[in-house]
Amino acid sequence: MNALVRRLIVLFALALGIPAPAGAQYAFNTSWATGVAIEGVPLCLNWCVVGVCYFLVPNCTPVGCFPTIETTARIKHKFPDVIVSSWTAGPNPYLEGAALYDIAAAAAGGSMMAGVLGGGEHIRRDSILTTPEFGDLAPKVEADQAVKGTGDQEEQQRSTHLRFKHTAVIGHPMTAVNQGGVFGAIGANIPGMCPSEAIPMLSYYHSDFDAINWRTGLTDLLHPMWLLFANVPGLSEVGLWPLNVYGPRFPRTGFVNQYSDYMSAAVAADRAMHIVTRLLQWRIYVPLYRPDLPADVKAPGESIGDWLDTIGNSLGLLNGPWQMVLPLPDPSCNNFGLEMDLGRGNDSGRYAWNYWQSYECCLTRNGIYLGSVNATELVCMALGD
Repeated sequence: MNALVRRLIVLFALALGIPAPAGAQYAFNTSWATGVAIEGVPLCLNWCVVGVCYFLVPNCTPVGCFPTIETTARIKHKFPDVIVSSWTAGPNPYLEGAALYDIAAAAAGGSMMAGVLGGGEHIRRDSILTTPEFGDLAPKVEADQAVKGTGDQEEQQRSTHLRFKHTAVIGHPMTAVNQGGVFGAIGANIPGMCPSEAIPMLSYYHSDFDAINWRTGLTDLLHPMWLLFANVPGLSEVGLWPLNVYGPRFPRTGFVNQYSDYMSAAVAADRAMHIVTRLLQWRIYVPLYRPDLPADVKAPGESIGDWLDTIGNSLGLLNGPWQMVLPLPDPSCNNFGLEMDLGRGNDSGRYAWNYWQSYECCLTRNGIYLGSVNATELVCMALGD
């Protein structure tokens, strides 16, 4: 099974003409992000058999049809559902994401801020006035172009520790081949994989569409649970508490008091993902959630404002969801706080990650799903072997 899955993913990559990522850069395209994800399959997929599924199926004979129960393996694995970008100024480093959403997001954010503070037309003038020319294979922007602007840079010059990051969460292009038939033929599942709940290239969150909250944290400050987390150390920290904490998750704004630019970007990215993986947030966003998945699929994005999940996510140590795409393509997935900061920062303040979400489902499905019984991880396959 591992060889089959791996061959299918590699064939998909070759069909798209995806180059192997190499070297640091200031921007990236869909081919680059997908190539990084494919390189991460051996260490990030974590494909395991975890139990047994039961299905009610008809068993027809010359005498008649009778219901029987069939079993199949229950599996779990991860899949790169979204691309998360975090940057200081300029356009979204994800080129296709910037082309699709940046101008509309900047206009919406400017209108919001104009109504609240006035002068909102300047809220992201640094992000949309200049579009640099990018190369075909490994796009690179000069640092002075990548961070061209005024507002955010002046704020950071006044306080070397207070930083501001824009964020965007966009559906990963790779989800197009793992949609469970939602998009017809190209949406057929990869064999041995659970269908993804992400829609390719859909903007789940853009900090400029949510400009007021991303700059003030107003709705978080009005929510009693988020206020509790913001004031109790260790309840919801980004990083490995108390050894290597990047910053607090709440309030979920773009401002981070952190000496490291990379850590600031990581905190902002984590805050954006925390928003999109929950329903009923007082934000302008699209929840990372699909109600039409098959009954046997256990997807990660179904938490209806579940604040207890926040504690669990903070305590996870191994097999994290974050795979760096920019500036240092990483073949492994980590949790923030466990990876080393060396080589992960850059002068342009532009970062991006593939975010691998965990799924459980039945290996095959036939008939009426009755339920499943989970055990410890019975069989796990190392695709790098």
